[in-house]
Amino acid sequence: MEKKSLLFRLFALVVATMCALGIQAQEAYACYTPSNTTLTFYYDNQRDSRPGTTYDLSIYENQMGWYEIRQDVTNVVFTQSFADARPTSTERWFYQMSNLQSITGMEYLNTEEATNMNYMFYACTSLTSLDVTHLNTSNVTTMSFMFCYCNSLTNLDVSNFNTSNVTFMGGMFSFCSGLTSLDVSNFNTANVTNMSLMFCDCYSLTSLDVSNFNTANVTNMSLMFCDCYSLTSLDLSNFNTANVAYMKSMFGSCNSLTSLDLSSFNTANVTNMSFMFYGCSDLATIYVGNGWTTAAVTNSDDMFTDCNNLVGGQGTTYNANYIDKTYAHIDGGTTNPGYFTYKNASLLGDVTGEGDVDVSDVNAVINIILHKKTQADYPGNADVTGEGNIDVSDVNAIINIILHKN
Repeated sequence: MEKKSLLFRLFALVVATMCALGIQAQEAYACYTPSNTTLTFYYDNQRDSRPGTTYDLSIYENQMGWYEIRQDVTNVVFTQSFADARPTSTERWFYQMSNLQSITGMEYLNTEEATNMNYMFYACTSLTSLDVTHLNTSNVTTMSFMFCYCNSLTNLDVSNFNTSNVTFMGGMFSFCSGLTSLDVSNFNTANVTNMSLMFCDCYSLTSLDVSNFNTANVTNMSLMFCDCYSLTSLDLSNFNTANVAYMKSMFGSCNSLTSLDLSSFNTANVTNMSFMFYGCSDLATIYVGNGWTTAAVTNSDDMFTDCNNLVGGQGTTYNANYIDKTYAHIDGGTTNPGYFTYKNASLLGDVTGEGDVDVSDVNAVINIILHKKTQADYPGNADVTGEGNIDVSDVNAIINIILHKN
């Protein structure tokens, strides 16, 4: 106790001495100078001597100190001193800076401790270039609407982003209508739960690689690719949609797509498919597999509106009288018309659809045999031997897969 008391008195003495000498502790702040409409970021003890108006980095939980003058700013500068600052959030830092033309010194923005980048560059509509290659995103958990409405950007390099801890990417690139390319192929999305509006209105993109996306935890994909009407193809073969509840307008107005392979989709938990394929006027074929169902769907309004070229696997053509989920199934011909074409993309032997082959699949096949189900009643991946029927040989084959994981 005596040692602690002595340390406290020494600390108080140092603080009192610094105050007496007029020495101020270093702090992070921004300074706006109206003469050149520039907002400059510093980390030092010279705040009181700066010409212009100074601001704290935040005054409320979700609002930066310079909010009131945000639309007057044309230039942002990060000084070398700011490299010693460690902001824990950059949420809305450049929010609605619609006249912002340049950001310099981004290499001095150290975000190694930042967890929140929501709305960071939202509606920076005058920015034509933006260097975010130095941003450290290793601890960031949410990037919602981060670049939304940056519609003057023609390219954006986010290829080095570490997104391993990100849970929310909703609207991240939405309305970036000027982007002609975007590399998200290295994104780690294992923890992401929301991808709604992620690429919505990126209508200048002609290609987009999302083939490595891990979507196992995603619950919302509404408007994810809506109005991406220059995309001619999408590889969604790796998409796990088992937890997704919302697919509203997911592909709305993607009118350059001629085919969509959704055979990996499990839609058992989806409740909203309204406008899902709305305006996909060139779309001719939609592939689905055993995981496709509309059993839980409660809203399917305008699901296929204006999909004039759509044809099911048995020849069923688009009918403007059936634009909801009524025909949202595998085409069964004249007796059971549907707009989809069957494709089995499931893991061979994974009869239960859990993503792996294990004892539960052995039990499932035995159950099929005991109840003498017809071929139409069981998943195609239950016929492991490829003989056209389900019997003991398929049980043995699944056991062999489990034993050898081959």
